[in-house]
Amino acid sequence: MRYGNAYAVLNFVVVNPTLGGSLMTKGMPSLNCAWGDYSGPLKLNSGRSQWGVTGDFKLTNKIGSYREYHETFTKPDGESVTRTETPLGGYNSDK
Repeated sequence: MRYGNAYAVLNFVVVNPTLGGSLMTKGMPSLNCAWGDYSGPLKLNSGRSQWGVTGDFKLTNKIGSYREYHETFTKPDGESVTRTETPLGGYNSDK
């Protein structure tokens, strides 16, 4: 027998269409801030030629951000040092 002791054999025949294409869109928004990722590829088939284009869009340009941080270090002799970071204002950029 051709496939040994196999109980079943699946035979998939895949044919590349001569005309057609595909479109997929993806949106991943953030619910509580302005961060998100959106994309959409498009593929077109015509004969043996395949054409494709993809667009990406990301909402990360000029988003207000800041960091406020406090920490205290205690030395072995009991003396402590405190470091504080305060926000200066600014924005994030995806460039």
